Amino acid sequence: MASYKTEKLVQDLSTLPGVAERYKCDRVRILDEYGVPESDRPALLNGTPPALAGIGLHPVLQIHFLLATDVNASRIFDGVLLNRLESE
Repeated sequence: MASYKTEKLVQDLSTLPGVAERYKCDRVRILDEYGVPESDRPALLNGTPPALAGIGLHPVLQIHFLLATDVNASRIFDGVLLNRLESE
């Protein structure tokens, strides 16, 4: 399971103004500021869903992380799946 400090960083990436921008500019520094354990850092620096799942980051937090750190992520979550599910 991902540490509380890792989860707190991911929450703040998507909710606090400026945190995502700071993360994009200097990822290691913000990991240090939040006290993210060494065991979680490679997954956050990699940033892929398999890496995030590998540390046990909750799936909802994985989505928040991707939306906050990957400019192309919004295309992944464009509503097509939700629209398909609603029609079934």
